[in-house]
Amino acid sequence: MGADKTNNIMTLSSGVSQSLLADVQYFELYSSLALNRKLKNIVLPGFYCGFEPVPGTGLSVRITSENSEGKGAASVDVNNVQISVQQIEDVTVSVKAGATNIIVLEANFEHGVKTTQVDSASSVSAARIYARTDNTIGQNQIELCRVIVPSGATAVTKEMIVLKYRVNRAVGVEFSNEISSTEERKAATPKAVKAAYDLANGKYTAQDATTTQKGIVQLSSDTNSTSETLAATPKAVKAAYDLAAGKAPSNHIHPWNQITGVPTASLTAKGITQLSSATNSTSEVLAATPKAVKAAYDLANGKYTAQDATTTQKGIVQLSSDTNSTSETLAATPKAVKAAYDLAAG
Repeated sequence: MGADKTNNIMTLSSGVSQSLLADVQYFELYSSLALNRKLKNIVLPGFYCGFEPVPGTGLSVRITSENSEGKGAASVDVNNVQISVQQIEDVTVSVKAGATNIIVLEANFEHGVKTTQVDSASSVSAARIYARTDNTIGQNQIELCRVIVPSGATAVTKEMIVLKYRVNRAVGVEFSNEISSTEERKAATPKAVKAAYDLANGKYTAQDATTTQKGIVQLSSDTNSTSETLAATPKAVKAAYDLAAGKAPSNHIHPWNQITGVPTASLTAKGITQLSSATNSTSEVLAATPKAVKAAYDLANGKYTAQDATTTQKGIVQLSSDTNSTSETLAATPKAVKAAYDLAAG
C-alpha cells in the first residue's frame, strides 16, 4: 500500500504523505499533479494581464484580452495546486437585472478526473467564466468583476462594472517614465517621479494666508493676540473657552441693591429706565408700557368719527378739478384754481 511497482521500479503511491515535496522527480507517476503544484504559493492567485470586462450587448458583459496582445493570463489556486489560465478568445457573460452579479474565473483540477480540455464529453470544465448572484466565491474561483445592475435595466453600462474586489498581479516589474499613464502593472522610474514633482511644484508657490487669500499659516497659542495672520491652536481655543465658562451664566441674577453705577436713560443718553402706564404724564425719563399706549389709542379712536366737511363743519372732503361746479361739499384742486386764474388773467 505504500508503494507502486512499475517495470520493477518501486515508486511511492499517491496515498503516501510526506513532510516535504520537491519538484517533479524521476519516475514520478502523477506528472500532471506534480507539474501543477510546481508554482503553488509562488505564483499567487489573480489576473496578470487581460481578462478585461466591458459592456456587451444588452444584459451581458464581454470579457476580452484584446489589449494584452490577444491573450490574457490568470492564476487560480485549486486545493493544493496552482492552475494557470489563458484567455484565447472573448467570453460573453449574461447578467441579471436587479442583482449584484459577481463574475468569476473558475479553474478545476483533480487527479484522475477528466475535464472538457481533454474530453469533450466531460461535465467538468477545465476553466470557465460565469456570473454568480449568491454573493459567494468558491475556493477554486477568483473574482473578475462585479456588475451591479438596477431593476428594470435593459443594458449594462460601464458605470455598473465594479473592479474594486479584483486582484491584479504582475510577475516582475516593468518600469515606465510616463507621468500620465493609468497603467496598474508598471512601476514609475525616478525620472517620472521627478517630472511629476517638478510639474506640481511649478503650479504652486507658497504664500502667507491673510483674511483675503488662502496660504500657509503659523500657529499660535496666545489668547491676547490681535494678529490676523496667525492661526489659533486648540490650546488657545480651550483657554478662551475655559475663561468664558468661568464667567457668570446669562441667567445669573444679582439683587438690585448690588447693581450700581448704571446711568439713567434720558433723551440724550442710554441707560436704565422705569416703566409707566400713565396716560397723562409729561415725564421724559419714564417709558410707556403697552397698556398706556393701548389706552391712549382707544381714547383717540373713540373721540373722532369721520364726517363730511360742509360750510359749517370740519370733515373729510373730495377733491374736484371742475371750474364750472356749484358744489359746496367739494374742494377745488390747484389745477382748477390755475384754470380760473389763467382765465381771469387773460
